[in-house]
Amino acid sequence: MAGQIWRAKPGSVLSWEGRTLTLGEDVYAREGHPILDAYQQEFEPVFVTFEVDDAAGPAESAPAEQGPADDQTEGGAKPDPKAVRAWAAENGVDVPARGKIPDAVYEQYAAAQG
Repeated sequence: MAGQIWRAKPGSVLSWEGRTLTLGEDVYAREGHPILDAYQQEFEPVFVTFEVDDAAGPAESAPAEQGPADDQTEGGAKPDPKAVRAWAAENGVDVPARGKIPDAVYEQYAAAQG
């Protein structure tokens, strides 16, 4: 979602949807919002600056669904979480859509795989 962000000038008073509003500096509006279109003079653009450390190189992201070392089974790595979730959905087993899959679900999956 792109667009300029505007901050209300503190103490601005305006009438909006039948109410009188006194705006503080903690009121923001995104470009295109009806209140900004009607009262742009009561807002000022927000400019954000930041520095980028080019020497650091690209950020690395962790592989999806990889958890801590305790996510290992005696025989090695646990099965693919997507496969476990798909199996659980097909077999009426409750499993969270995101996050850690309970060990009991992995055990049920392993037992069903033989």
